[in-house]
Amino acid sequence: MIKSDSSIEISLTVEKLLREQIEETRRKLPFSLKVIHLKDLLGIGETKVYEALQKDVIPGARKINHSWRVPRDVFLAWWYGYKLCKDDIDFILDK
Repeated sequence: MIKSDSSIEISLTVEKLLREQIEETRRKLPFSLKVIHLKDLLGIGETKVYEALQKDVIPGARKINHSWRVPRDVFLAWWYGYKLCKDDIDFILDK
């Protein structure tokens, strides 16, 4: 199937809007997200956030001194639908 010029233009516009949304969200958040941030972003309760963290549903999550942290950029990439492979996450986390 060959895409028409208008469908390509729409795809580029959607991609641009998505990138702008990601950057706007990125500027508003701290580098390391806590459970309170995840709760607000995901629109779920604290208990569900902890369940997701314990089940490794949210990529990049680490427990540090009894507190969960998630790198902002890893979370946003996942949240906005980008697929990161384990190597990408490890690189971002400086492993």
